[in-house]
Amino acid sequence: TDGFVSLVNFQFFSAGGSFCVNLGYADPHRKNVSFQPDTEIAKLRVNQTRERVRLGATEGGDRWFSFGKTNYEETRGQPRSVNELSLACSELLASEAEIWWRTKQIPKV
Repeated sequence: TDGFVSLVNFQFFSAGGSFCVNLGYADPHRKNVSFQPDTEIAKLRVNQTRERVRLGATEGGDRWFSFGKTNYEETRGQPRSVNELSLACSELLASEAEIWWRTKQIPKV
């Protein structure tokens, strides 16, 4: 919207079984993009941004969404079904991500 780009990516745990959701943004002047700010919109990535957050994170730590066992046969948290995970992520995108992105679009004086 007006040069502001909302970014989201899914980061999977290296041993499998869970993922987290990372948020970032590119402002119209790309001041938040630290690596290759001239990257075309379709190729922008969260890890290029200076300011980013994890969806659902609290002061106590990150929010990882568990869907199964790791490759060493352990679970990280309570595994949830695909439907439960998609609903939880959708709700957090609406309740947290949209608000966070909107605060970044407010012109700073």
